[in-house]
Amino acid sequence: MAKSILIKQTKGTAQTPANQKTILKSIGLRGIGTSIYRKDTRALRGMLNCVRHFIEASQVESSPTARPKKKVSGSTGVKVN
Repeated sequence: MAKSILIKQTKGTAQTPANQKTILKSIGLRGIGTSIYRKDTRALRGMLNCVRHFIEASQVESSPTARPKKKVSGSTGVKVN
């Protein structure tokens, strides 16, 4: 299974540099208390290192919110005579 990282924002971004706000937005964090799962990559780790004073991060085995794939049926639901 692929490794994931659970990221939670614990502090606000008032009076912080614009680049750090941009990094938090690109990770997917929208404010204090928001949590998100992301795939563990080197790029993500670099971003987390830049904003480590705003977040708490923990490594998990896989994302528990992974959605099952939808089954695609052949019909479109439109009846044609």
